[in-house]
Amino acid sequence: MSYRVAHIATQWGLSGVGKAPQLYLSGLDTNYFTPEAIVIGTEVCARFDVLENCGIPCHAVPSEKLVEFLKERQYSVLHIHRTGKHDPWWDEIVERLAKANTPVIFETNIFGRADTSKTPEHFSRQFHISLSAYLKHREELNAAGLARHDNQHVLYYPIEESPQISPEERRLARSKYGIPEDATVLTRVGRADIRKWSDIYFDVFDALHKEKLDFWFLCRSAPESRIRKLKQRPYGERCVFLDESSSPEDVRETFAAASICTHSSRIGESFGYGIAEAMLLGLPVISDSTPWADNAQIELIEHSSTGYVCNNAKDFATRIIELASDPEKASRFGQAGRTKVLNEYNTAPIVRSLMHHMASALKERGLWTDEIPEEWNAFPSPTRTNDFAEEYKSRLEAPRGNSPTRPLLGRIGYRGASGLYWLLQDGTELAGRKLRARLLRP
Repeated sequence: MSYRVAHIATQWGLSGVGKAPQLYLSGLDTNYFTPEAIVIGTEVCARFDVLENCGIPCHAVPSEKLVEFLKERQYSVLHIHRTGKHDPWWDEIVERLAKANTPVIFETNIFGRADTSKTPEHFSRQFHISLSAYLKHREELNAAGLARHDNQHVLYYPIEESPQISPEERRLARSKYGIPEDATVLTRVGRADIRKWSDIYFDVFDALHKEKLDFWFLCRSAPESRIRKLKQRPYGERCVFLDESSSPEDVRETFAAASICTHSSRIGESFGYGIAEAMLLGLPVISDSTPWADNAQIELIEHSSTGYVCNNAKDFATRIIELASDPEKASRFGQAGRTKVLNEYNTAPIVRSLMHHMASALKERGLWTDEIPEEWNAFPSPTRTNDFAEEYKSRLEAPRGNSPTRPLLGRIGYRGASGLYWLLQDGTELAGRKLRARLLRP
């Protein structure tokens, strides 16, 4: 028997929010499951071409027609992807999913936020995309006086296996972007969204310039306001900015040109595809800790083993100089990072874990009659998940210097005079973005 499964999101775009469900669906065992993708709305999404090339049907369904559509398709499992926090719009959508009499509804909670309404009671399982996101969610639930932990699990965002970058790839990539073969090349891969950028880069790069490190910065991509500012710096001619892209070839080529992956985001990471993919390709990664916000970057990076976690711009710059001057250490860190990603974030065991949860939830409702394959097991294990709180504390304490202080505006991450400089124009941009999102919501 094959069980029809659909993953539902409001967009299947360029970010991990679109990439992860694509990999979940394309990895399912079709002897047991029939995968489909649904976007709530009328707009065909960027990843639909990729999904359809994998033979996965894709549907754009307006919210008012959702119940009728779901009843007609008779799904066994519906898996929604949302930010996690309480949202009346999602309350209504989930109620519609329940009215369609779907036996099993799963949620992937992207940012670990706690929904204290009744909506999560409809979910057979709630998944968090990293141990750090799970920990944050559990703390928020405890703070709200709720003890809903029994159906909480970690389901990592998966990474597609890919060969390590070769010396010839590196030579060709640098040649394409006009970068000398022997240069120290720093890279950043992430969205141009100002929330996913951090102005620590200005302080780090200024420090590197002061120390006379002739670095290059290859960035895919950055906010226009920051591109203009970096181009005005003394090292601006060595800053190369590329457009956003979901193409694996484009992302690989960007990393291929690099010596070191640098990462910083004012709101941190709930998982961190830009870090994990760099590690997979053999790059050491340097990032900063953001304990006031999402902070999965310190979970991905093994401090002093696959890269470095830093508490301030000075240490960030020092660590770059250290790896730039010791290629052997940088290579060793890169190899260790690749090994970690292949062991912990490889698509196959993560999809097997998802199939284990689907089969178990269907069995609880008397709908799964076969034996659940032995190789389908929960990953990471419940023990690893529950023990992570103590490990997280030690990871916070590992970097040099005092722990970073909470910024002026908390999770948004602005600091001091330079932060205030950006606050007004960034606030205007964010307000406009939110307004457009509400107006375009199906």
